[in-house]
Amino acid sequence: MKTTHRWLEELCPAGLSPERTAEVLMRAGFEVADIEEHHDDTVFDLEITANHADWLGAIGIAREIAAATGVPASLPEVELREEGPEVSELTALEVEDGELCPLYIARVITGVKVAESPDWLKRRLELVGLRPVNAPVDITNYLMYETGQPLHVFDMNKLAERRIVVRKARKGEKMIAINGKEVVLEDWMPVIADAERPVAIAGVMGGLDSEIGPDTVDVFIECAAFHGPTIRRTARRTGIFTDSSARFERGTDLENADYVSRRCAAMILEFCGGEAARGSLEFRAAPPERREVSIRPARVERVLGIRVEPERIEAVLSNLGFTKTGGDREKMTFLVPSWRKDVAREEDLIEEVARIEGYDRVPTEIRLTAGGEPAPARYEARMSLRRILAGLGLDEACCDPFVKPEHAAEFSFRPGAKAVSLINPPRSDMNAMRTSLVPGLLRALKGNRDRNVEGAALFEIERAYFEAGEGLPDEVELVGLLVEEGYAAAKGALEAALAAFLPRSTVEFVPSGRRHAAEGRCADVVIDGERAGYLAEVSARHADMFDLKVRPAVAELEADKLYARCGLPLRSFDDARIPRFPSVERDFAFVLDEAVLWRDVERTVKRACEGAPLEELRFFDIYRGKQIPAGKKSIAFRLVFRAPDRTLTEEAVAPVAERVVREMRNSLGAELRG
Repeated sequence: MKTTHRWLEELCPAGLSPERTAEVLMRAGFEVADIEEHHDDTVFDLEITANHADWLGAIGIAREIAAATGVPASLPEVELREEGPEVSELTALEVEDGELCPLYIARVITGVKVAESPDWLKRRLELVGLRPVNAPVDITNYLMYETGQPLHVFDMNKLAERRIVVRKARKGEKMIAINGKEVVLEDWMPVIADAERPVAIAGVMGGLDSEIGPDTVDVFIECAAFHGPTIRRTARRTGIFTDSSARFERGTDLENADYVSRRCAAMILEFCGGEAARGSLEFRAAPPERREVSIRPARVERVLGIRVEPERIEAVLSNLGFTKTGGDREKMTFLVPSWRKDVAREEDLIEEVARIEGYDRVPTEIRLTAGGEPAPARYEARMSLRRILAGLGLDEACCDPFVKPEHAAEFSFRPGAKAVSLINPPRSDMNAMRTSLVPGLLRALKGNRDRNVEGAALFEIERAYFEAGEGLPDEVELVGLLVEEGYAAAKGALEAALAAFLPRSTVEFVPSGRRHAAEGRCADVVIDGERAGYLAEVSARHADMFDLKVRPAVAELEADKLYARCGLPLRSFDDARIPRFPSVERDFAFVLDEAVLWRDVERTVKRACEGAPLEELRFFDIYRGKQIPAGKKSIAFRLVFRAPDRTLTEEAVAPVAERVVREMRNSLGAELRG
């Protein structure tokens, strides 16, 4: 919300400098995002809190200055000469739904000559970021920024039968908005129509066919209120967000609407001439409701910790527009002004007093002791797993939970399970909840590659969702990994993470298959004999779904099956100590049958090394080629030996290496490559 120093001074002549005005506003609860100094004025750019719809007009801001300084704030007086025929003789008004439109006031001015606005008005609009158009349109924008009440003006001679109907759109109706965008209307959207067609999207934007132009002679003035949630939904669905829709979403001051309507008519007469019809056409769904709220000075002191005299409380609230209706020094009752829809109870009035008196007066002495409970074990486990994965060089991703239905089916962690469908999705093509973390990670990979960032290694710990009959969806927390480098790199990262997270568990990789996995490049991850997830290389067809030219490897594990085996405190990579003695490394390459699995190799080698100071068994290559017979493959790995108390020699390791060769030949039929 932008406003200017001079504008505020006109509404509340407190004589403050721009710097002092900004200070007063900040103390009252405004966030002054920016101050722009111009040769003729100073512009304040203010962040408005959601509960203060009244701050969306300069008068609401001026009331805050009035409360702080004691100088009353007021809107200009209106002198409207109505010398034309009765307005009912010139037009008609019909409101079909009082819930969508609780208030509508119509006025008519005939015989106008559309002209440019005076320089002062154009300059003020430019300072707050608006483009001057012509006097009638500029007046509506000026008054919206002054009072917070949006208005709209129609060229009455462009309205079929010269009348207005406020109704819901009919299915299939279209309208070209003032910004030139064609909008296909839905049957729940509120519209302003003439006798034949919609001429405005109610509360959002007018239509191109009925806008004010140089040849306009008769002007129809609209000052109305609309159902806020419906206006918000309409703006989102049409993609048209305006200053008007922002104000209607939060709610406008119904009791001030007639003043704004009369002021608009008076200004058009002043700048464009013409003749105002007598009276107005008005629709009100219900009489305005006003609330009374009481406040006790003793309660103010208990809540704020400071004493504020009853006379000061009354002065503060009176300057904010609250009217005292009764009470004494022990308890006072105030009528809440029509523009303060957020005030409903005593604590709301106490907050108003605190804002104006200054939060810096509230004592900061802490009289209560607060003790926190330890974080739940599940949270600790999740954070530890995050630290481990990040320590391995993976970056954490935070992906959209909404996916395309075909992605939910193709990548589901539970193959065949039904995805949760959305009735009102954020995007029409992403109307299913994710059943896997993989689609989001693949989209993240695509985004990285589009920006020439290669070698991505990502992880995410989040929930997937599955339909569970009539009740709430079945939610499963998953741990997802994606490594662009490929299957072997992903397997290594997963093994290292599980070794750190579950140091006492046995992890195996059992060949399996998945719809989105490349043939022969998928394995179930089995922890202590229980299937916890899978590791797979993404197939070419499924990589093409995301326009990827690479085939990354992905893994998904069920988090609860990890957490259940996690005994805190967890071993982290920071616990590793620099070895005192050097290692001895031996590389082996064996030719063996295609059917032999790595887990069989791993078990055989570790059995052969029992009693030896084996620190690491590291796979590093698999080869199939001309030198390898059909039905065979070559697997290469490295053994790292290290003793904690001495330097190992090659002679000490040689017998172990011989046992490895012998066990591989006897158990797996493997032959050592030369």
